Amino acid sequence: MVVLKLVGVLAGICLVVWVAYAFESSAAQRFNHRFFTVHALSCSMATFTLVLIGYALWTAAKSRGADEVNGLALMGIGGAFAAGLWFWHVHRTNAAIGSVGALMHAMLFGGIGVAGAYTITASFFVWAFLIAASNVKREDETKEDNLF
Repeated sequence: MVVLKLVGVLAGICLVVWVAYAFESSAAQRFNHRFFTVHALSCSMATFTLVLIGYALWTAAKSRGADEVNGLALMGIGGAFAAGLWFWHVHRTNAAIGSVGALMHAMLFGGIGVAGAYTITASFFVWAFLIAASNVKREDETKEDNLF
């Protein structure tokens, strides 16, 4: 049963990639516009990161009875990024293709953006730890070696 589930998931992923590729190539031929680019991925990563962090701040503030504006502001900025990305797609194509492309873009790049945001955050903390650890002198390094 596990093998069948794995085959089904892989077939679903292949189908989604095929549909996205067909849509992308059709939009590139008709409108000379590509939906799935590095710029779009970075914008979507910023969008989903801001919305997730804003939601976390909002729920934490709501549970403590604190000010909820910070979380709402971050979610609003993330929503503005998403609206800007949608407008960019619609402006470069037409309303129907741009909206469908923006929806596909959000569905496909959303998960990648969220995973990328967590990876970048974890990488920052690992980087900071390594920088801090490289500046710490061990006890045996502080003693002078009198070899000669």
